[in-house]
Order: sequence, then C-alpha cells, then structure tokens
Amino acid sequence: MRTRQENGLWATIGVWIAFFAVLQGGTALAAKSLTRAEVTGYSQWLGVLAEDADAPQLYPLGKTEAEIAAESHERRLAAARALIDYDASAIRAWNADDFRNEFQSINHARGSREILDFDGALQWYRTALQARAPRVADGVLTREIFATAVMSGDSLQILEQLLNLVGVADLKDRSAAVVLAYRHYLHERDRTNLDLLMEKVAPQLAQLPTEIVFWHAFCLIHLERRAEAEPLLERLACDATLAAALAREQVEWFVQALPDNLTLLDRHRDAHRLYRLLGARADTPAGRWARYQLANAYLLEGRYDQAAPLYAEACDAAEPASWQIRACALAETATALEEIRKEGERYDTDDMHDR
Repeated sequence: MRTRQENGLWATIGVWIAFFAVLQGGTALAAKSLTRAEVTGYSQWLGVLAEDADAPQLYPLGKTEAEIAAESHERRLAAARALIDYDASAIRAWNADDFRNEFQSINHARGSREILDFDGALQWYRTALQARAPRVADGVLTREIFATAVMSGDSLQILEQLLNLVGVADLKDRSAAVVLAYRHYLHERDRTNLDLLMEKVAPQLAQLPTEIVFWHAFCLIHLERRAEAEPLLERLACDATLAAALAREQVEWFVQALPDNLTLLDRHRDAHRLYRLLGARADTPAGRWARYQLANAYLLEGRYDQAAPLYAEACDAAEPASWQIRACALAETATALEEIRKEGERYDTDDMHDR
C-alpha cells in the first residue's frame, strides 16, 4: 500500500514538473510579433505609393531618361570634338606631365567615357588614383569607376573593381558602389561573385546605410534565405525615409515582400496585419496581391463569405496574372462552401467550418 502511494505521489509530482516545463518552454519559444514601430513604419512605406512617382534613375550611371535626353546633343558635340582632338590632347597631357595631376586625369577619364572608350577611361582612373596619397578612391569615384567597368561589359574589369571594393576594410563610405555591385550581379545572375559581396557586407550591416540593407535583404529573398532576411526587412520597416530614395518598383517589392516572407515563416498573424494595410491600396499590383492573400486566409479560416468577394474582385482584373485567374475558380469554391455552411445551420453542423 505504501509503495502504491509513493508511486502515485511521484507520478503527481512528475505531471506538475512536466506542466511547468511546458509552460516555461512555451514562454521562451513564443513567436516574435511585429512591434508598433514596425507596423507604423510599414504604413509610412505605403504612403509613398500614394505619391506621384519620380522619374526612375537609369542603371548604371543613375540618371533619368530626361537628363540623358537633355544631355544627348551636348554629348554628341563633345564626342565629335573629342574624336578630333583626343590624340593631340593626350600627347599634350603627357608632355605637360598632367598624368601626375589627379584632377586632370579624372577629366581625361570622363572624356574617354563620353566617347565610349571605356578601357581608356579605366586607365585614366587608375592614373588619377596613383596621384593620390593614399591611393584610395572615395565613395563617389569608386561608384563612377565601377559604373564605367559595368558599361565596358568586360567581366575582368568588373571583377577587378569588385575585388578593390571588398578589399576595403570599411564599406560605409562606398555604399553607392556596393549598391551598384549588388544590382550588377543580380542582373547577371552571378551567384559566385554575389556570395563574395554578401559575405563582405554581412558583418557590417549594422553600421551601413539602409539602402545597402535593402539590397542585401533583396538578395537573401532571391536566394530563399528567408529566415536571415526577416530581421533586415523588419529593420527596413522602421526606416520609411529610405522609401523616398528608392524607385517605385523597389518600394512595391518591399511592401509585398515583408508580409509574404512572414507568411512563409508561419507568422500568419503578423502577415495578415500587413496584408490588411496593403490591401487598402487596391489600385496597386501589390495591394491587389494582398487582397488575394487575405482571401486565402479567410478561406482557410472557414470565413467563406469574406473570401468569395475578394476572389471575385481578383477574377475581374482587366489584365489578370496567373494567380488572379486561379481566383476565379476559388471564388466559386468559396461561394459553394458558404452555401453548404448556411445549409448546415439547419442541422447545427455549421460550426464544423470554424478553424
């Protein structure tokens, strides 16, 4: 009898220990939720979508189409004069020992680039750097040289500039060149050199401008490294000032990428909060996608009456994407399920649809 009582006591103690272990474990492992600052910042990103879009800055030199058109006449005149005088001016520069003058060498580099002599321009840039003490390019010049290498189309010249870039200890003053490098290797789908760049940038992200954080997060999502991307996306959500510096397409990518990534990380509650905010902008592609995602959520929750009109809205798009075409069938499914649920009310079985 005593043994049986002791066994019962130990069993009871074991149950309580297990209970407290589960309780404590649940507290320690509670899923992170978006903060008020992150949700508020995300709303400010959405505000940028309501503003008139600025003319996009064209890659890689960062000028608008209007600026390029305005300069084209002067560029043709400059190129014509340069073609006539180029050889003579280079000889005069050599004789005058201007190769040792940084300012003159940079001017020659820019002149060479204007007449599409990119190899010559890069050589002049090297000469300009040799005239510096120390021989290091500043942020503006680093981007200019990298852009010239990209325009040359020579992968070796571009690789040289990448190695020069990642060889610098602190990237903070070279953020424009880093952004250009990200965009170039994404465009070229060069995973090897993109990995090299990301490996260099990752340890410095806390000190780097948010524009680099944006492109680093973009790459992580592109590479499906979603768990690594999420803290960066949440950091970006708190800095809506960046939205004004990005192209409209990049803003639209972010406001869609954050809730999408939360969904794929099973943080559905946070994702739905953002989808509801984004869905208010039904005049944008990202807003229409958010409303479709909300319809999916309502369908899974058994809220068919709320899912059906959102699916129907997506189905009625003037130029539907593939997901909007799927919404047509889902609209019929949601409507049919709502009818079944209503019919179940007669037999008190409608609660089977609740989730």
